[in-house]
Amino acid sequence: MLWILAARFVFDPVFYFYMFWIPQFLSKERGLSLEAIGNLFWIPFLTLGISQIFGGKITDRLIASGRSPVTAKSLMLLVAAAVTPVSWIAGLAPDKSWAIACMSLLLFAHGIWITNYLAILSDLFPLEITATVVGLTGMVGGVAGMLSTLLIGPIADHYSFAPVFAISGAVYPLAYLLVRRAINNPE
Repeated sequence: MLWILAARFVFDPVFYFYMFWIPQFLSKERGLSLEAIGNLFWIPFLTLGISQIFGGKITDRLIASGRSPVTAKSLMLLVAAAVTPVSWIAGLAPDKSWAIACMSLLLFAHGIWITNYLAILSDLFPLEITATVVGLTGMVGGVAGMLSTLLIGPIADHYSFAPVFAISGAVYPLAYLLVRRAINNPE
């Protein structure tokens, strides 16, 4: 269980960053007004919702085609982790359109990721404790999100949001390795 919890600790701060800090990024580094932010900020979250359905549907098709549930979900986690480095570009994008497009792609990948991450828990743990494991991962992710918020402000003030975007692009591949460790070495 340690590897699964570590994975959530690593990737959940990215979602907190996108949810709570992107308006500040768009205002501070892209010069957008609150109205302009309101007109654009929903787009990445729409892609998130669409990808959660899409990610689940593709996984179901992989399973129906004969792959094991763990293999199918692990493959989808790998695909999502391979896309998330686009977050690096969002922080360096030349204009707001490119930044929103890159953020949308990151949240699209996150939707595939979180759908399959939560679903794989039911394959890795006994039925009697699956809900507890999901709850523990949520708590660990929340704590990680809280702690990351304490770091993001000073980093953004001292440097820019670029380092936070770079880290956001690197953590999903790391989280994938942690999930693979849990799959290969169940405790």
